[in-house]
Amino acid sequence: MAEGKRILVEDCSSSLMDVDFGIYPYTDSFNTTTGAVCTGLGVPEEAVETTIGVLSVTSLIRRAFMNRINSFPSQVRKVDDPAAHESLTRLLTERYDINHKEFDFGWLDLNPVRHAHMLNHLSSLYLTNLDTLDEVEDIKICKRYKI
Repeated sequence: MAEGKRILVEDCSSSLMDVDFGIYPYTDSFNTTTGAVCTGLGVPEEAVETTIGVLSVTSLIRRAFMNRINSFPSQVRKVDDPAAHESLTRLLTERYDINHKEFDFGWLDLNPVRHAHMLNHLSSLYLTNLDTLDEVEDIKICKRYKI
């Protein structure tokens, strides 16, 4: 960095699992937000140029994880439309070699995305797995909860 070179820092954990800002008791034991680059790697805040959020439009949910956090407060759960579930299972198995017996699929929930943006001040957001929705008739997106 002192030579003006750029570095890429990647974290595969969700911002909602951050030890300080995550949703307890579903947190990790470490920081997973952009601020962890500064505190964990010693990078000065002004050196962080860009923060990019990456998420799948079809949340892949490992069944073992769902069993562990079955009471997680998200209102969006599994894809309940049998045709959509079958299509997503087939496409994800074919294209990404994912064992459908270990995973379920959930629709995109924008509430955690909004929260992650607030915590990380995202410069941009990249959506992945858009191709898996090609054959799905109706795509559901959660944008707010009723309390």
